[in-house]
Amino acid sequence: MLIKIAWRNIWRNPLRSLVLIAAIVIGVWALIFINGLSSGMVDGYISNAISNRTAHIQVHSLQFERDNEISHCYNGIPVEDFLNQSNKVQSYSPRIIVNSMMLASQSTLGATIIGIDSIAEDSVNPYKSKITEGKSFDSSIKYPILISEYLADKMKVKLHSKLIGNFQNKDGDIVAAKFRVIGLLNVAKGDGQEMNILTPIDGLRSLTGFEDTEVNEMAILMKDVEFISEFQQQLSERFTSLSIKNYKEIAPDINLMGIQIYLGLTVMLVIFMMALIFGIINTMLMAVLERYNELGMLMAVGMNKTKLFLMIVLETIFISIVGLPIGILMGSTTIYIYQQKGLQLDRWAKGLEEFGMTSVLYPQLSLTIYGIIAVSVFITALVAALYPARKVININPIDAINKL
Repeated sequence: MLIKIAWRNIWRNPLRSLVLIAAIVIGVWALIFINGLSSGMVDGYISNAISNRTAHIQVHSLQFERDNEISHCYNGIPVEDFLNQSNKVQSYSPRIIVNSMMLASQSTLGATIIGIDSIAEDSVNPYKSKITEGKSFDSSIKYPILISEYLADKMKVKLHSKLIGNFQNKDGDIVAAKFRVIGLLNVAKGDGQEMNILTPIDGLRSLTGFEDTEVNEMAILMKDVEFISEFQQQLSERFTSLSIKNYKEIAPDINLMGIQIYLGLTVMLVIFMMALIFGIINTMLMAVLERYNELGMLMAVGMNKTKLFLMIVLETIFISIVGLPIGILMGSTTIYIYQQKGLQLDRWAKGLEEFGMTSVLYPQLSLTIYGIIAVSVFITALVAALYPARKVININPIDAINKL
């Protein structure tokens, strides 16, 4: 009976109840959509960083990790054999990394030359899809290189230009080599990748004096991120003389980015819940004052204070129960629509690229977040109902009946 009375009471003033329900619907929808956008932004940032910078795991010699010198290399064959035996590894790419001074006709600039295996590298870092001018490596050219559009602009060079690279070989001697630009890459600025130069690993081996089996770095891409920690541990136990790090250890900014955004979302959730509390309290107090005489009459005829308290609480909960699923449905529908086509942010593309993000966001939200929002709204409604309900049980029945 109490449930039926509480349900009917919220529709005695349908306009006021509908306004509060609409506020809950819009608030829940906005929370879900903003959370989805932020989650998509974080995931996009992490995916770009893994693809362009770190892969999931990197293997170096301990000395290279400390000094970043080309002479600190290791035999990559045992590592490759171990990776080939694992069904958790999607792909890997051996690399030689050389710090070089690049000379053009009009400029000189420091850059990092990375020797790669064309097929293996594209399976870890799909660089071929980033070529905007020119082509990938051609065996007919002795020392071909791919450089970023940013680096080409800074050095005032273009397609087919020649660059002279000065760097140390494995023995510490200075080597000079003439490279030819065969392609330009569209690489996001801001994380140092725009200063990288790609060249075939065999050519760089011959210039640096590396053996065919020696590498400075092995970039590994896993089939699933859930395998990273376990496989990193297996690698560390197998190759104790090498440095094995995952992408969060290599680039702490990746983890920091996620923490900052989720902290902002938490603050936003708290602000919304505070606004909802005051909205519910205001609405329910108005409802109590309008029914002051009626509530006094109910107490006079024998309804105890506990039932009156529960009636007001139930009215508040019913309003939330009506608004919450509608808001969740609208929010999840919006997320689904933009998951399929993406949210175009072309107007801010350059600014987003500076932070390593793409101009197309694909919102996504885990069921956990939906659950957190639903529980938060329910608890907020329950807490907000306590003050109006307490006001009701403090009513003096005689004063309430006699009050005009």
